[in-house]
Amino acid sequence: MLLRGRKRTHANLGSSEARGSRSKKPRNLRPTSHAMCNPLATLYGLPTEIRLEIYRYLYASTLIHVNCHRKRYCAPRFTWTLCRSTSTVSSLLCANPKWSGMCIEEDRCLPRDTSRELLGVWALAASSKFFRHEMHDAMFETVVFSIDPRDLFVWLDHLAKKEPQRRIEPSSPNVLRLRAELSRLLHERLRLLDSLDADLDADLDDFEILLDLTQETQVEKLRHLTIAGSLPQAIFRTDLKLLRKRAPRLKSVGIQCQDAVWQWYNWDRSQDSLVGDEAWRQWDMVEWMQDFPPTTTIALEAMVWGKRRSLWNDSRADKQSRIRVIRAGKKAVSSSTLGWTDADVVTEVVNTEAPTVCTPRGTQWQQWWRGKGSRMLF
Repeated sequence: MLLRGRKRTHANLGSSEARGSRSKKPRNLRPTSHAMCNPLATLYGLPTEIRLEIYRYLYASTLIHVNCHRKRYCAPRFTWTLCRSTSTVSSLLCANPKWSGMCIEEDRCLPRDTSRELLGVWALAASSKFFRHEMHDAMFETVVFSIDPRDLFVWLDHLAKKEPQRRIEPSSPNVLRLRAELSRLLHERLRLLDSLDADLDADLDDFEILLDLTQETQVEKLRHLTIAGSLPQAIFRTDLKLLRKRAPRLKSVGIQCQDAVWQWYNWDRSQDSLVGDEAWRQWDMVEWMQDFPPTTTIALEAMVWGKRRSLWNDSRADKQSRIRVIRAGKKAVSSSTLGWTDADVVTEVVNTEAPTVCTPRGTQWQQWWRGKGSRMLF
């Protein structure tokens, strides 16, 4: 005969085991709510004009590298990389481009660098879709976009296909004022017409076209652009002429490129010295940039690499230099000077020698100097 044991209950269990198996229900799952001292003390509560000024302040001195990814039989895809550090001279220039041997490897800006976490305005944009949509116009008006010259017009075509992100509401005061003015001009013209058939339709079409001018495409919103690439400066010549037509509202333009060492250094003399303080006047890049009006800020930077060659300068060490030419935009400039006088231009030369550039052959920055068309520069 089998004897059944007593049923295990919480009463005959140990006190510690009973406490461990018993689950307590929470009394209240609702968080404690506190009344806001100031309901307007949030970013949502601020007026739109103040929020836009905050966005522009946060976007100031920000440089974005636009990267183009091409695949066969596929449309190009664009991504962006936040610049690690901009130049102290101008926010249009990257402090450490990928072809620079004047910085350590960790500080160099590379297209595949995704180690930086989102901070500041980028964290704010990622936190809310409303903020990201509202900050779109402020970004195009404030941020400096840096792109390779080979991808420039492909990117502009990509932006041109985008619809205007912000449509002006019909109730906006500016649109109402424009509609009233156009209506007045339309009625004055109709009084002078004998027939109101085809002419009326043509005038109404012109009226709609003028209203469409109140909207801007993304290309028209561009204000600051830098063309940067590890390429000889000759490739920039055609791009600069077309850029003026494609983006007529640019306020500042920057150029970062490589240049030939013999254009800036007297290698045939006993000392390696610059050819002179006026050498920038003979620079082809300065001549090409004169098509832009004096109101446009111009920042040019050329990097040269004087590589030691045992055949003719074995006693000299490797040397890299930056030559910068900065011209600040001015509102009132004489038409005869075009804004390129000595008083308008600020030049700067930064040199470095070993051990920064005297590194092994496989150093990463050197691969952009050994490409096709760039090898002859050093």
